[in-house]
Amino acid sequence: MPRLSIITVTYNAVKELPETFRSIEPVLNPDLELVVIDGGSKDGTVEWIQAHSHQIQTWISEKDKGIYDAMNKGLKLAKGEYVWFLNAGDYLHSANALKEILLGQSDYDLYYGDTEMISPEGFSLGLRRGGVPAQLNLNTLKTGMKVSHQSLIVRRSIAPEFDANYRLTGDLDWLIRLVKKDIKIRNLHQIVSKFTIGGASGQQWWRAMKERWQCLQHHYGFWATLWAHLTIILKAPFAHARHRH
Repeated sequence: MPRLSIITVTYNAVKELPETFRSIEPVLNPDLELVVIDGGSKDGTVEWIQAHSHQIQTWISEKDKGIYDAMNKGLKLAKGEYVWFLNAGDYLHSANALKEILLGQSDYDLYYGDTEMISPEGFSLGLRRGGVPAQLNLNTLKTGMKVSHQSLIVRRSIAPEFDANYRLTGDLDWLIRLVKKDIKIRNLHQIVSKFTIGGASGQQWWRAMKERWQCLQHHYGFWATLWAHLTIILKAPFAHARHRH
């Protein structure tokens, strides 16, 4: 059994996929499995995958019902002890980020780290706004996704399926359900991945906000969710003032 399965979901991403794989190449070894789930691309993506099938242990290309349906397919096909979703347009930040996991020297169930944001033109925009929590727990998720899914590595045996009823915020629901379990969580205290902004949730901001509210209310209740968001609104002017100084 490989130590880690990197699952890459792609659709018509022949320009982004090679760069994603190029970032992974420095860590390729027998303990790492590559799984590619393509949504039936017509732009040359499938041909690129076929040309690199000597590096990819498992791949399929077929229509799906959205990104979370595709990610579920990846979970079912993966054989690694841990799984990591690094989709087309996402990149490994450095080989050092995976060193601890690949060495197998600990028994944590969930690893997480920071994410560097990249513009569509390829320029660094710095770290994810607000940074990641020092310790990930249910309380830190009350106001939304505090860790990008590109920087989450989870033990496959405890990873639930994504709820495909969500179109944009299924990763938040997935992470909350994970953290609700009695699991050991480790902050890697380093940048794990690079994420290119401009995806579906960015293009459909209002729908994403509505879905996020529904997700949080489902897990935390109406009043707790309302209070958490009011707290953010009330603190915003003071946070802005501190930033200016």
